[in-house]
Amino acid sequence: MNIDRFIRLFPVYEKKYFQHLTQQNQLVLHSANLSMEGLQPTRTSKTVPVLRTKNDSFSAIPAKISPKDFLPSQQTIQQTKNVWKKQDEQPKQMNRDEVQTAVHLRPIRTSPPIKEKIDLNNIDESTKIENKIEEIFSKNQDGEEQDRLTTTAKSGKKIVRKRKKRKALLGVGVFLLVLSGGVLSLYGFFQLNKHLLQVSTLGRLENAITADKNSLTFEVARPSWSQRTESFLFSQQLTLYKKLFSESQLQDSREIAQLTTSLDQLQKLKEESSASKFSLYQSMLTGEGDLSAQYDELLTQTGNEEQNLGAVLELLNNFSVAESQKEKLANIEKTLESKQKLIQQENRFLTAFKEVLLSRGRTEILLAIQDESELRSSGGFLDGALLLSFNNGYFVDRQLLSNQDIMAGNFGQRQADPKLQNYLGEENLEFRDSNWAANFSQAAQDMSWFVDQATGGKIDAVVTLNYQTLLQLIDQLDGVEVDGESIKSQNFFASKEKLANQDYQKNFQESFSGKVVAAYLEKLLHLESSEQLDKENQVVLKALASKESLAYSSDETLSAAFKANVWTGELLDSICPNNFVQDNCFLDSFYQVENNVGINKVNSYMSETISHSLGISKEFIRHKHQVAFKNESKTTAWPLGSYKLYLQFFIPQQAEIEKVQLDDETVDPNSITQEIVDNKKQVSLYLEIPAKSQKSLIFTYLIKNEMKTPFSYVFLDQKQPGFLQKTTAYNIVFDENFKPQLIAPQAEYKNQVIHFQNDNQDNFIFAVSFQ
Repeated sequence: MNIDRFIRLFPVYEKKYFQHLTQQNQLVLHSANLSMEGLQPTRTSKTVPVLRTKNDSFSAIPAKISPKDFLPSQQTIQQTKNVWKKQDEQPKQMNRDEVQTAVHLRPIRTSPPIKEKIDLNNIDESTKIENKIEEIFSKNQDGEEQDRLTTTAKSGKKIVRKRKKRKALLGVGVFLLVLSGGVLSLYGFFQLNKHLLQVSTLGRLENAITADKNSLTFEVARPSWSQRTESFLFSQQLTLYKKLFSESQLQDSREIAQLTTSLDQLQKLKEESSASKFSLYQSMLTGEGDLSAQYDELLTQTGNEEQNLGAVLELLNNFSVAESQKEKLANIEKTLESKQKLIQQENRFLTAFKEVLLSRGRTEILLAIQDESELRSSGGFLDGALLLSFNNGYFVDRQLLSNQDIMAGNFGQRQADPKLQNYLGEENLEFRDSNWAANFSQAAQDMSWFVDQATGGKIDAVVTLNYQTLLQLIDQLDGVEVDGESIKSQNFFASKEKLANQDYQKNFQESFSGKVVAAYLEKLLHLESSEQLDKENQVVLKALASKESLAYSSDETLSAAFKANVWTGELLDSICPNNFVQDNCFLDSFYQVENNVGINKVNSYMSETISHSLGISKEFIRHKHQVAFKNESKTTAWPLGSYKLYLQFFIPQQAEIEKVQLDDETVDPNSITQEIVDNKKQVSLYLEIPAKSQKSLIFTYLIKNEMKTPFSYVFLDQKQPGFLQKTTAYNIVFDENFKPQLIAPQAEYKNQVIHFQNDNQDNFIFAVSFQ
């Protein structure tokens, strides 16, 4: 048995140690006839193969040889130690081989004594054969075992890797599922908040519009606690999602947030301007305070309010809502546009009025009180006038004047219009009829002339005030008290009609109407809050915007502001809108004006339904204007009865009259007059509609013009103040070769017919672009 076999059987001894002993001839290994039967190859380390029994014991070694017999004796061990000690005491220079030998000579552990020496020179041939067989067997077994272990290890590692991968994938899947669920929940909550905020925002605007219609003041209510919570949560979520989504994906969400913020800011600006207006109002009445600084502050605030409202409108124009909400949104936009228009007009007026009021010593403003139940060109019969006087901007005086007062102080005369002389029998013009002219600028100059003569002053501005507008002002102050009775819009006209016979011979100041005006003025000069002033201000602005009140000024600056706001009541020409064809734009206009010459109060019982049809061909435009008059007067007794009117139509100068029919009968051409007034053709005639009757008038005229596509057609229907119960339907037909490309405002287009509806709330203009 060689030393390698010995080491495999007894790995507890170092191989180098026995090599050293062998070299020193201190250990002789005797041949041992060891049988390989029952031995199995295995490993105790990564490098040293060992043969052990199946039971991990030495039972396979013959009994005559004990493992102890292979251990060195104590004497041998001691001799070896002495040699090492002597070498350690006498160090010398050693080469690499000697150092290596010395290292290997040092034993790791002490070997037990060996009872019997083995002679290595007498190894049996059978032992060599066994060694050879064992070597071959060991190599084969080791190789197969190594392959099997390697394969098993690889399979195990593969299984472990797959298991780890499955666990990792499962973990990632669970994580992604939880994460996606959380994200979807947050996004769903975000969309819910977005929807709730959108609904509440539109609700706030709708409530503001309702309040505007009922109380004539546009006020966006402050957000409730729930609305503030929704807005806060939505803004926080939007801030988070800005990091996850692009700007385009969050565009509508950002617009909702901006709209909410703009509404809050709009209400804040409105409150600030309201407070400034009330402060200015008090300063003008008390004569205290710096009016110039207050005007400047107010103009800045109203300018900011106008800009903010414009931003709100721009956001609403891009607002995406459900189909069921589109009509509501359209109504909101229409109301806000009207509100913006009022603010713009107010700013123009305040800017000019400040300059006029503060640049001169005394300023006189005439309020012409008109009774629309007896219709005249500018809105109604002149019952009286209210003269307001200012000195350096501060209010100093007021005078309520009747026609008798004004005419008594007048030393000059003005000849009446021939038509006025004919129908009313007045040779000279009086103040009560000075608003006869269809052009209010001319009528206002006539009014100013009479008052200037009577008072010795100079009128700087004239504003008309119909009773319908006056009653709206009174209603905002919860009525006025006259002779122990509370007067509001519900009972004013009934009381006025009841007292008409008594008031006919009285001065205006003593009449029922004059007492109502005086009571209102007293209440106006003692307003208690900015809310009351806001409501009064809105009534006046809306009356001017709807052409129920008209304004004129002899001052160029103030007159320019009135014209820009279209408050002057002059005969107007239409203009071509920006979005329509400008090079070939045909401008058309129409103005129907009525004057009650029956000296009664029947117009409160009159209504008119108008149909205006247009046919546009390549060579001309034909108009057919049909008016259905209805007199619902309850009696023929004064102050009611028949409606006797002087009717005027103002049409383009080049227009040609084709026919005029009354109840399907042609009107005598001799009873129709035509003349040119302010570059318009005036067509006039006299009509009478008895009480409790109806009549239909058809007025047809033609305008020759060569129409070449592309072209635009623009039509303006100017409104007369004072006639509220009037509706007009427009129907436009055109040559089959004309193709409408753009129509404004929104219209009904069906069967090659364009249809518009006008409820007589303002001047009405429409435009159509053809290709």
